[in-house]
Amino acid sequence: MAKGENRNLQNAQGVGRLSANMHTAAEWLAQPKRGGLTLKQVADEADISERQLRKWRKTDEFQKLVQDKINNNVKERMPNVVDAVIKKAEQGSHKHAELLFKMQGLLTEKQEITAIQETPNKEKNNDQIEAELDELRELVGNDRKIIDVEADNKTNN
Repeated sequence: MAKGENRNLQNAQGVGRLSANMHTAAEWLAQPKRGGLTLKQVADEADISERQLRKWRKTDEFQKLVQDKINNNVKERMPNVVDAVIKKAEQGSHKHAELLFKMQGLLTEKQEITAIQETPNKEKNNDQIEAELDELRELVGNDRKIIDVEADNKTNN
């Protein structure tokens, strides 16, 4: 199959499936600075058109594929990073020792949170209650029957 025919077949397949071409393109895009390649060169490496690559880059599926490959690249390099941290810690770097201990779960940041809940003083003295009743009586005005019934009940008891 000629290169152009393969591109046409790939374009016909669309982005519904993760093809080998997608994986190839994603591998290059997951490299720092695309491995030194332009988008056109990445497309050529994946045996697709640059236009197809641009279409893929707009899809969630392809973006996730690239991100997964980036994550895998980071995981592959972690042992080297940890080794460098250990060497710096052994050379006396307190920051690197602290980082190493945190990575191993031997040191955690302690955060204290103190919640202060202010509760209004619900206990009222008689003067405060009488003042509130007077205020209510003024608001009620001519409808004194409502409050007077309360007052009559108090005097009868």
